[in-house]
Amino acid sequence: MSFVGGYEVPDNPLVQFLAAYGPVPSAKNMYDEFVVSEAKRLYLQPLCIKEDLSEQLAADFHTKDPKTIILTGTAGDGKTYTARRVYELMDGTSTEWNEDRPEIHLKVPESNRTIVFVRDLSEMSDKEKESLLPRLKNAICQQGNELFLVCVNDGHLLKTWREHLGEQDKSYLALKEMLREDSETSDSLPELRLINMSRHCHAGVASAIIDAVTGHPGWDLCPDDCPAKEGSCPILVNREILSQDDKASIRHRLTQLVTLAATDGEHLSIRHLIIIVVNALLGYSDHSGKQTLLDCHLAKKFAEAGAYQVTNPFSHVFGDNLPERQRKQYQCFTILSRFGIGDETDNFFDSALLGLLDRNELPDHPFYGDRIFNPVRHRYLGGQNPDIDAFRQAIRAQRQRLFFMLSDESRPWILTLYHSAPRYLDFAAPEDKESNNAKSTFQRVLVKGINRALTGALTNSTDKLWLIEPSGVLLGKDLPLISVPPLEWDNPFGLSMTLEAPSETGKTPCLYIYGARLEVSATLFEYLDRICSGALPTSFSNQCLQDILNFRRQAIGCIHRKKEGTKYLHLVDTNGDQLQEQPIRIFEAHGF
Repeated sequence: MSFVGGYEVPDNPLVQFLAAYGPVPSAKNMYDEFVVSEAKRLYLQPLCIKEDLSEQLAADFHTKDPKTIILTGTAGDGKTYTARRVYELMDGTSTEWNEDRPEIHLKVPESNRTIVFVRDLSEMSDKEKESLLPRLKNAICQQGNELFLVCVNDGHLLKTWREHLGEQDKSYLALKEMLREDSETSDSLPELRLINMSRHCHAGVASAIIDAVTGHPGWDLCPDDCPAKEGSCPILVNREILSQDDKASIRHRLTQLVTLAATDGEHLSIRHLIIIVVNALLGYSDHSGKQTLLDCHLAKKFAEAGAYQVTNPFSHVFGDNLPERQRKQYQCFTILSRFGIGDETDNFFDSALLGLLDRNELPDHPFYGDRIFNPVRHRYLGGQNPDIDAFRQAIRAQRQRLFFMLSDESRPWILTLYHSAPRYLDFAAPEDKESNNAKSTFQRVLVKGINRALTGALTNSTDKLWLIEPSGVLLGKDLPLISVPPLEWDNPFGLSMTLEAPSETGKTPCLYIYGARLEVSATLFEYLDRICSGALPTSFSNQCLQDILNFRRQAIGCIHRKKEGTKYLHLVDTNGDQLQEQPIRIFEAHGF
């Protein structure tokens, strides 16, 4: 209950329930069992996140030739949630699922076999594992009448298998190889499907999480007599912002950020994404860190005071309501902070925000735009002893808001470290995988950027890739050399290179040259694109340059092995607009 204006107003229990998913000190929110019991305690439905895997696995179990499933991944990747959804889709009861048993059995009429659900292999005792492992091995080796759906992280899976069946066991070696190669199937284990949920990008689930949070039926429990309900409750305002589903929204940009992070090897689990969404919905900053999530009482208090600067969802997506030390404890906020959103800008955006330009191009927001920025801006421009730190924080929050609210045509990615993200995403996560325009743009940036990185010259060569050798002294001069001819795209008559789009969202496009492979992550593409524009970003250039140099060395080695017996050594003229090769006359007599 909350007291507003002397009257007692009931709270919505959904707010308390969602807070259990947020960035709270207890680690219990990492586990499906906890949030399910919390929902039961508050007489609410658990979050139901629409995803395809559960339905697919349930359908597979109903076929006449189903396979055993092992779900691996880190905590928070949705293993237990997926297993529970499969169990429910196959008409299992919540009462039986919640019983404290190591195994839950379910009969499948189509195959007349029994599915054994193991919610967490690591929670089983040694005696229980000793009973389970031989049966599980029989199932994946096409023996017995049992099927399994097992949840376990990959490290514990191998540890348990090794301890109970030995390191030389063929099934152990096959599992180890499957995990190393990120393969779901193996000829050695014909009846197993191994799904590593940490190896898949969850960008596609971000929108479903927002729908589950903002569309929960518990929102109907907001009391009609709540004085903040009609348009001023910050929780309901934030819910409306999160619900928006267009190209200029938190939903769309968050999906893009998760995709970009995945290409750099930064995995955001389903639980991470829920924490981000809940913190955007309920987060508020009191600077003490003692309470960082809104409840109904605080929401009514801030609505009455008009204090929306402390409930800003555009900033709280990044965990800005949390004290720095507390924020760094959450990997999700650490990953998002690396995009520099709010810290990056240009003269146009800041001049427009300060009212020095026509601001018609920049969208406002009735709660989180001029309403909270105007007082700070007036103090800053008026010279009335402005609080510089407060101003910096306020204009940073406005840049973050603009990043989410601007359309692609208004260059929102200028407010990040990744200016080239739209072009990268067009090819790495396109709606049309056969988009020739996106591919040709990607190829031009790739070739021109690598050529410039290897030559150190501002060449505009985009049709051929020149694998420049390390500079050597020839005839008293430092001259660039090549020991293989320049490469073209998909050339059937000469040396060739190929570019492959990723097989799924979050994977990287790859450049291939006769066995050599360069994964083009979002960061590497940004590096190459900035080189194409004449700049060399020192913030991440060294690592990217080393990746390119390593690829060059591998590619040259692969070509020499492929074209064994051929000799080729030419100078490269880097003085013109286009790179050109010149024979070394002094070596011609020696067959070069």
